[in-house]
Amino acid sequence: KISSRMREALRRDFCAKLAAMSADARGQLRQVLLVQSQIPIPVVDCLCSGSITHSTLAGNAELAHFVDSGKAVQPMLEVCGSMRRSYLSLNTVWEELKEWLDSASAITACNDEWELLVTVGTLGLPIEVKRRASTDLTPYAIEVTRVCASPADTPSFMAALRADSPIVPPEGGAAVADLLVLVDPDAPRASRLAMSSPLIREVYTSMVHCRELHMCQGPAMHLALHAHALFNVVQPPSPGVRKEDLEAHMHRQFLGRAYQCAVCSFGPIDHFACGDLAAHNGQRVGNGVINNACPRCGWFSRVLSEWPKWDGTVPEEALLSCLQDENEPRHITAASIEIALRICYSARVLWDAGEKGEAHKLCTKLANWDTLTSADGLEHPVQLLLALAVVDKLPDGIFGSVAMSQLLNEVCARRAEDEFHRVGATVGRRRTGAFLGVSYFSAPKVDHDLSAARQCEAVLESCRSDYAIDPDAFDFKSWVKGALAPWSHAVLFVRRLRHALNSREGGWNRLARDMESGPAAYADVTIEMQQPARNRDSLAALLGVRCKEDTQRVLATIAAQAFLHSTPQSRRTKDVGGLLNEPLGDVREEQTLRGLAVHLRMMYYYDNLAEKQRRYNELRKELDRGHVHSLSKQDFWELWHASFGEDRRRFLMSANQFFLDRYG
Repeated sequence: KISSRMREALRRDFCAKLAAMSADARGQLRQVLLVQSQIPIPVVDCLCSGSITHSTLAGNAELAHFVDSGKAVQPMLEVCGSMRRSYLSLNTVWEELKEWLDSASAITACNDEWELLVTVGTLGLPIEVKRRASTDLTPYAIEVTRVCASPADTPSFMAALRADSPIVPPEGGAAVADLLVLVDPDAPRASRLAMSSPLIREVYTSMVHCRELHMCQGPAMHLALHAHALFNVVQPPSPGVRKEDLEAHMHRQFLGRAYQCAVCSFGPIDHFACGDLAAHNGQRVGNGVINNACPRCGWFSRVLSEWPKWDGTVPEEALLSCLQDENEPRHITAASIEIALRICYSARVLWDAGEKGEAHKLCTKLANWDTLTSADGLEHPVQLLLALAVVDKLPDGIFGSVAMSQLLNEVCARRAEDEFHRVGATVGRRRTGAFLGVSYFSAPKVDHDLSAARQCEAVLESCRSDYAIDPDAFDFKSWVKGALAPWSHAVLFVRRLRHALNSREGGWNRLARDMESGPAAYADVTIEMQQPARNRDSLAALLGVRCKEDTQRVLATIAAQAFLHSTPQSRRTKDVGGLLNEPLGDVREEQTLRGLAVHLRMMYYYDNLAEKQRRYNELRKELDRGHVHSLSKQDFWELWHASFGEDRRRFLMSANQFFLDRYG
């Protein structure tokens, strides 16, 4: 079904690309085609006349045959500056999609999805995917940790995956095994048609998500990959070389041939060319001196067999030498901007970007300062990032400090929730109590009369709200900055993109057409988005912190709120199914931190109350068994002080006469 429609889609894409070319560009294309042999001049002149449409192409058999052959595609892409090939098959996106036509008989002969996936496909961007537990199959339960700029084709990747053969991208570093398949602006109709096929839309996407052919389905899977990839690619380049890439490079170069020190295990040490290591040790060569000893501890043996083979452990010295200054200004690259724009372009095709679509509804929630939990329809914050980038028109005030604070607080709360799933929720209380100076002993005391102790309003009014921030007890500043620094870059990208769209007529619709024409048509957008960040783009500015003296308190408030309200229900009000009487406070206000100190003390109080109630229920069972003097002294008096009303009467009835005379 897809194969039968692919020819028309490719023809329409070709005609649209040709029509978008300027007269000068068509003239360049004509010169290139005339150089090629066996192309009739009338066909070239007709093709470059500027009057070719899909309908006229259908009426000219000779011209249609030439276009279908694909001979004009590569020259046209080169003239437009859109020449992108798979680094494995060397096919352009047009050539890869044309395989759906040329391999029709091979497709019919395929016995299963695996054979189909290695036969036909499309181009995509190599990505590294970090998957969560196999039991979590929600669309956003993944993380894209790397996006490569050099495209590749899905059939080659599937063949390598099936053969368990690693593929290293041209950029080097760690091997990649997955592709982010996009609707390509160089062939928008044909690539969209390929993505609509169950083979790519469901089977291949399921493989990327969970390494199963039919486990994950639905458009949300595509959008989750788009959103996570966008978040990764808008980050500035990492300082130095990633640890994973350095290790992979050294393993490919030295593992199996290099050696390591027999004393301190330093390696790789590349002894080669001579088995007698003492023969040239100390010999001067040019301006250097040969040293065959261990560079770390100085151990040496002239016998090569006494040197163990390198076990693949990369020394810390090598990792540290590849690091750069973290404080050095870093900016998003032009290549990353190009990838990000392509991701947004593709997402707009797959996701309704209009006012009635899901993306706009998420943006409206943010602009209205609504809660942004998973219970409110936001599966992951990157989903909102993608929505901010692709919707036709954003609500007013969406980049204000209140809305941005709402988003960033949600990011921190979800990070805390992920951590507490691994280490337990009580860690959040301990951390908060440590850096706020709020202890169990500063909480209200539970009254012996448990019925009175349950009157929480009176207890709440008497609860202390003081705090003493101690950054040394827990480094909440680094925790918050670690969670939000990537988001400051992501928000900066979106704000720059929206500014560029607002400054050009036509908004996203025009930018999409320009991307289909070629990079030169939207070079102004790329240049604008590469401008250095300013003070108003900082994390403090996003949070609305204007006074440097307030920074510590605001960061402490963000961390405390995330730790104490990590679950979705604890961030929603009761009228929508949550636990709060009122929405969470503004983290910039000092009163909010005082409220969190009260909240933590009341949590300690409720824990103590619950423990006393549990203990009291256990002791009450002794009243049903007979004489209370069988209890220990501690239990006896504990039960006596906790008993009131009917329970106290029963206690006295089960006590001895002396006790009854004295206390009855």
